[in-house]
Amino acid sequence: MKLEIDLPENFVEQIHAEKNDEFKTEIINDDVVIRSGRVVDDKAQTKAITWMLLPTILVTIVFAILLNVAGFDAQNPIPLNIGSLSIENYLKILVPGIGMLSFTVAFFSNNKTLDVLQKKGNLRKFVALFISLSIALELVIGVAMQFLGVVFFEVSFRNIQAIILSFLIFLVTNYMMIYYALTVNPRMMMRLLAVVIIGGVMTSMVSNSEFWHHNFSELGTYRAKDAWIFNGTLIISALLMFTLINYIFLYVRINSTNKIRMIILQILLNLVAIALAGVGIFPSRIKHQYLGIVDPKVISNLHLASAGILVLLVVLAIMFIPLLLPKADKNFYISSYILGGILFVMSLIFEVPNMVTSLKPFSVMNTTTYELFAFILAFAWIFMLLQRLINVSKYGRANISAKVIEI
Repeated sequence: MKLEIDLPENFVEQIHAEKNDEFKTEIINDDVVIRSGRVVDDKAQTKAITWMLLPTILVTIVFAILLNVAGFDAQNPIPLNIGSLSIENYLKILVPGIGMLSFTVAFFSNNKTLDVLQKKGNLRKFVALFISLSIALELVIGVAMQFLGVVFFEVSFRNIQAIILSFLIFLVTNYMMIYYALTVNPRMMMRLLAVVIIGGVMTSMVSNSEFWHHNFSELGTYRAKDAWIFNGTLIISALLMFTLINYIFLYVRINSTNKIRMIILQILLNLVAIALAGVGIFPSRIKHQYLGIVDPKVISNLHLASAGILVLLVVLAIMFIPLLLPKADKNFYISSYILGGILFVMSLIFEVPNMVTSLKPFSVMNTTTYELFAFILAFAWIFMLLQRLINVSKYGRANISAKVIEI
């Protein structure tokens, strides 16, 4: 006897299945799990490869025209990153421009296959991702050109060499933006958040190898080299975190029996993201008035307030996490309290000698050590929580009704 499983049409569309596609079935504790036999994201890869060529060719033509208009030729090569007319400055405009155009078209072309909740959060997610990725592309191009400028000091390129180099950069950018737009999900956003934070902070630390003589926040001050990388990293991270939190909670609230607790946790995490953005928006030290009107001391105070509120919110979230997220496993609670305890003890060891003058000679922790470890511990816990929330939200999982038919 041969049997056939009849699947609902909306389920077939959601998993991008086509006629004659093969599926694997697996029995786990008397439950039947259906898995696609196709390579994961195969269609997204094919689309990205197919679609990336047209925008790449068009923007390369635009770049070639701009070089000719600017008067660059064999006798007058274009510098990599010296002067206002350089490859770096052209790419800082063209790469985010074409990259985000490709991202936008691919993102909304995928709208038909989304479920109701995904569509509800789609525009919100798009706006935040658009801003975050635009700034990220600007940062990546800036960092990459600075690195090449160090390796190939004062190098200049002939037009054809500059066009080939730019074509390859445009090609990779378009592929990544299209592929990301077609496959974006909370786990991918978490990976992007991790890459942005680690990459941006490490780049700043390498560029300013003596920052530890002062403090961790020194990376974002006027005295640091390329302070915009550190500050931009924090702002992008905050935007991505804000987007990810609100997108996940669309699903968390549906699967939660106590929506009030989830709303409180969502507000708390959004405040953490806002405080993180504040640390990047307001540097701890600036030379002149902020935006030409705000006194540097005010900005410094806002930076300290943002950093203090960030740590306080994380500690509060850790303290009340069993109440706000009661269905998490014990290991998560134990890990949370260990990280929170370390953060609290570190704060006491650092803050008490600063508040009590007589204890200052006994201070065993400098500002750099405290800020760096507090940053690492806070983000380690935030990533643990986001992963737990994705699991609670049951994102990407669906229960369907199927019929077994004899043929």
